Amino acid sequence: MPLVEIIWLAVRVASKNHWRPRRHNGEFFFSISWESSLGIDTYLFEKTQEIALLPDQLFEDHKLKLPLISRASLDAYNVLSVPVWVFSVGTLRILSANAAACEWIGYDEKALQAMTIADLRPEAERDRIVDRVRQFGGPSSDAGTWTIVSKSGDRYSASFTWSRVTFEGAEAIVASIRDVTQIARAEAIAATLSEENETLRWRANLSAVQLSMLFDSLPGKLLVLTPGDYCIVAATDEYAQSVMVDRDVLLGEYLFELFPDDPAETDSDGTRNLRASLQRVEALRVTDVMNVQRYPVRQPDGRFQVRFWLPRNKPILNADGDLIYIVHRVEDVTDIFAASNPQLEDREDANGREPSGVSEAHATIIALREREVRLKTAEKLLDLGAWECDFERGALNWSDRVFDIYGAPRDRGGARF
Repeated sequence: MPLVEIIWLAVRVASKNHWRPRRHNGEFFFSISWESSLGIDTYLFEKTQEIALLPDQLFEDHKLKLPLISRASLDAYNVLSVPVWVFSVGTLRILSANAAACEWIGYDEKALQAMTIADLRPEAERDRIVDRVRQFGGPSSDAGTWTIVSKSGDRYSASFTWSRVTFEGAEAIVASIRDVTQIARAEAIAATLSEENETLRWRANLSAVQLSMLFDSLPGKLLVLTPGDYCIVAATDEYAQSVMVDRDVLLGEYLFELFPDDPAETDSDGTRNLRASLQRVEALRVTDVMNVQRYPVRQPDGRFQVRFWLPRNKPILNADGDLIYIVHRVEDVTDIFAASNPQLEDREDANGREPSGVSEAHATIIALREREVRLKTAEKLLDLGAWECDFERGALNWSDRVFDIYGAPRDRGGARF
């Protein structure tokens, strides 16, 4: 390509960029510079049609491109609220610092002018700042975040922006400083908290799995219910086996949808009595022990099997005393009633005897049921009510008739003393 065409090309490119002729080793070049995403790229076109990328330090006249600032013009930096200082590229000595920089770091300007920027860095990091200055070739760039040690020994994280200038005939850098110590600390705290949260979440998940396995294996027939809707959130294996439903099927289901009354028994009161007991637990925050309940259970084939249960419902409170769960525990006492009720399945052992301990338990439960019947009859005939006293909690567990006598809504709960 003829030299004239190269000059013409350089002039066209220079309409939006910077260009000027230069000499190197006796050869004539045109330098075209423009900003790119990677910084300042300088391309040199020579008369032999070759294109070479050469560093600026090969040319002595590159200083002509740098802005000139005088000591008098440095006074303008004192009106800025951000710290600014000017330091020598060759010696790293601080040439000037504004009032904000002096106040921030604790040195007066005279003291700073006797120091280099490396003196303000931790000793182990001083070589890095020297290397960074040597590598800095552009007119302006983000110089990164550095640790600065103040006069008092406090350490600050500061974000620097450097601009290359010519000051009193020598190359210098104007450093604009933004204190990001609080941001850095906040980010460090956030990172630490994030790691701790991950650890706690992992431990919580592990604990939840272990707790679930522990609860599933507990002896006894237990359910954990949520208040209000009585959703099943946990169930023991024994309970699942007793009601002939897989434990995983129980979880997430609503108690009374999964265990309804037998539609063939129009006078059944199993769900009504159990719901009333759960509501008493919600209202009074005390354990409610129910009498023996006749509550048929649906078999896998859809038919209902007569069962007798002895239920006990206990509240689970959080640290603030709020009800968060209800533990529903039952004992299947069908075997006890089978001995005296010909309509139930014969459950005698091979020798024609009732299972061990059944006779005594049967007599006790029969007595409890008879007492309950007599108490309800007395309430109706004499217009009486009954309640149970919980001296530990200072609460009264009212019967339904007491609520009627006092004209109080049953969902309000009993009185406290």
